[in-house]
Amino acid sequence: ACSFQKSYHGRSLLGEQPMILPPDVLVASTSCDSSPRGLLLLADHYRSPYYLLDLPWNGEACEGPGLPGSPVAYLAAQLEELVAVLEGVAGRPMDPERLAETYRRANTLYQLWEDIIDLKATVPCPVGIADSVAASGILMQFAGTQEGIDFAQRMRDEVGDRAARKKGVL
Repeated sequence: ACSFQKSYHGRSLLGEQPMILPPDVLVASTSCDSSPRGLLLLADHYRSPYYLLDLPWNGEACEGPGLPGSPVAYLAAQLEELVAVLEGVAGRPMDPERLAETYRRANTLYQLWEDIIDLKATVPCPVGIADSVAASGILMQFAGTQEGIDFAQRMRDEVGDRAARKKGVL
C-alpha cells in the first residue's frame, strides 16, 4: 500500500491530527491498489459517503447485461452517478464551467509533469528519484489548482535549468 495512504489512515484511525481535513465524501478509484479498501475504511471511520470509480482496464469487460457496452460509456455512466452523489453532498448543482476549468488546469499540470519527465532523460540526470517521488504528491493533492501549476512550472524551470547546464544529481 502507498506510504502516504498508510500514514494518513493510521493517523486518522488513531485519532491523531490528520494530514488533511476530515472528508465530506471519499472517492476512490481502481487505479490505485490501496485506495478502494483504505478509503472505505476511512469512510466508515468518518461516517462519510463513499464512491468507488471503477476504471475500465479491459474494454470487453464493459459489455454484458446492464453495462453500457464501451469503456467510454461505462466510465461516463459512473461519472454521471458520481456527479449526483457529489451534488447531494454539496447541496447544490455542479457548475459545468467550473469543472471544465478545473480539468484544463489539471491537464496543464500533467503536461508540465510530462515535461519534467522528458527532462529527466538528459545526461546527467538533473533530478533524482527522491525529489521526483516527493514532488509527485502534487499530482494527487493539487491537480486542477493554480497552486499545482505554479509548483510544477517552478520545478520544470529548475530541472530545465539544471539540464541546460548539464548539472546532474550526483
